[in-house]
Order: sequence, then C-alpha cells, then structure tokens
Amino acid sequence: PSATPSGTPPSRPVRAVMFDVGGVLVDSPLEAILGYERRLGLRPNTINRLIAAGGHTGAFSRLERGELTVAAFSAPFNEECKAAGVHGVDGAELMRRITTGLQPRPAMLEAARVLRAAGIRTAAVTNNFRFGDAGEVDPNEAMLAPMRAVLDDVIESCKTGLRKPDHAIYQLACHRLGVQPGEAVFVDDIGRNLKTAQALGMRTVKVALDDMHGVRALGELQRL
Repeated sequence: PSATPSGTPPSRPVRAVMFDVGGVLVDSPLEAILGYERRLGLRPNTINRLIAAGGHTGAFSRLERGELTVAAFSAPFNEECKAAGVHGVDGAELMRRITTGLQPRPAMLEAARVLRAAGIRTAAVTNNFRFGDAGEVDPNEAMLAPMRAVLDDVIESCKTGLRKPDHAIYQLACHRLGVQPGEAVFVDDIGRNLKTAQALGMRTVKVALDDMHGVRALGELQRL
C-alpha cells in the first residue's frame, strides 16, 4: 500500500501503527447497517450516503464529535432522512444495531500486541459515540478495555471533538504517539479515512468488508 497520493513509499522507518476499531479491531458495523437497509427494503448504502451527505453539520457527524448523545441523535437524524425522501429509518434502531454484537478480532488484537512488544507505538483511532453525560457509565469501555490492554493509546472522536476523516484527529494521534505522519501506518476499512492519512504522508492498509478476520490486511501490514 502507498503512503502518498503519488504512490511513492516514504523512506522513514515505521515507528507507529494506528488502527480503526469497527471493521478492524472488532467486527464491522457496516454489516449491521446493510442488514437494517435490507429489512427496510432500501438500496445498499442508502444510509451511508445520507450520513455522508449530512457533512460536518449533519447529525451523525455531531454524534461522533460528542456534540450529541446517542439518545439525542435520533430526532435530528430522522428529520434528515425524511428531508432526503428516505422514510422508515429510525435513528434509535440504527444505533442499537450498530452498537450491539460487535465481536473482537483476536488476530488483529494479537498483531497490535506483538507490534507494541517490538517497540512500535500503537493506538486505536475511532469514530465513536457518547452515550450519556460525564460521570455516567460508558458502554464504550466494555469494547475498548481489551484494546487498552494491548495499545499505547485509544483516541476517541466523542471525547476529542475530532473525527475521521478530518486531518486534525490524525495529527493528534501522531502527537500523542510522538511520531511524524511519515513514520506511521494507518489501518482502516473506510476509503475516505485512508485518503486523509495518505495526504498527510502515512502508509495505509485497507481492511476489506469480506476480510472477516483481517487476514489479508495483516499480510499487508507485515510487508511494510
């Protein structure tokens, strides 16, 4: 995989590897979204296109930056769907499907552990959601706890107010790991997230939706 738009590999040695969570370290929530679309009789990727069309000010982007809680997300998202002519989508049901049943991918977590043991700095960089107010029990922790055990850092969009694919969250991750972008590899399952990493000079590895255990992605990572 290339680290720059031109495809020219950087000369710096790899000092850090950053992992997405959903679709990389745990199962992909995209499967849950596709299942919901099938249930509603919607064309595949209808919901993802709606989310993308909402842009920086859309309900989903605000949710991922922690400006909305999961409970507060549903009403504005439902209105965005109706305004786009997509009826029947319920934000609360969408979030229930996205946030339940995601299983860890042991091979990817083990790869992260091995990298860290070898002296490579490691982090998860995730777009996630704020379920309640500060001080309340955070359901994110049940999923993130195994990652905190094998990674140097976990960078959450809902706590930093930054989200992928915005440049700032990648730059924050590099700062917290003490590396330059050209010294880092970014592993994600979403192409637009990888494009930003590439633009900053990172090497990238894409985890395909059908690469259920990350086997192909791990092969790419080992070759870097």
